Amino acid sequence: MTRLTWLLPVLLFAALSAFYAWSYRSGETAAQNACARATAEAIAEHEQKLRQNYEQQMEAADQQVRLLRLERAELLVRQQILNRRIDDVTQTYRSTPESEPQPLPACHFTDGFVRLYNQSISAALALPEADTAPGVDGETGTATLTEADELALSALQQSDILHHITAYGARCQSIEAQLVSLIDYLKQHNERTP
Repeated sequence: MTRLTWLLPVLLFAALSAFYAWSYRSGETAAQNACARATAEAIAEHEQKLRQNYEQQMEAADQQVRLLRLERAELLVRQQILNRRIDDVTQTYRSTPESEPQPLPACHFTDGFVRLYNQSISAALALPEADTAPGVDGETGTATLTEADELALSALQQSDILHHITAYGARCQSIEAQLVSLIDYLKQHNERTP
């Protein structure tokens, strides 16, 4: 066997090994590039879906805020209309449908009525059973609230009650509108979210 005959298979094996190594690296690089491209496309698609979902949520939230602001404005107008009518219904009255309006007799409320009214609408306004106001000597009183204290005349007028209930009613309706708006938003959000 001549030297060339022996060298030719070695060179051929070396060439084939080099070609195999080169093609393996090329294939591996191509596979890595394809995997990276597919991953980037999947991330981009997912990001696009998230962006669309976010924009839909923002649009729905903005619409709910607009509707809530509109409802609040309507409540404010209603409250103003009611406030303007208070004097009309607390100053004069008619004893019969045919009679002329005449001054409304005085309507008296006791301090006990005012206390109960305030306690009814707010637990924070609960009053103690004892009179804790400081006296002339600067000491805190220890007398219990008696029936006489409860029955003292208050300066409260019918119009005061109507002004309060008008504001309180508007506040309650505003809170209700906020709650309904939040429920509607969450319902829409849950319907869109799988």
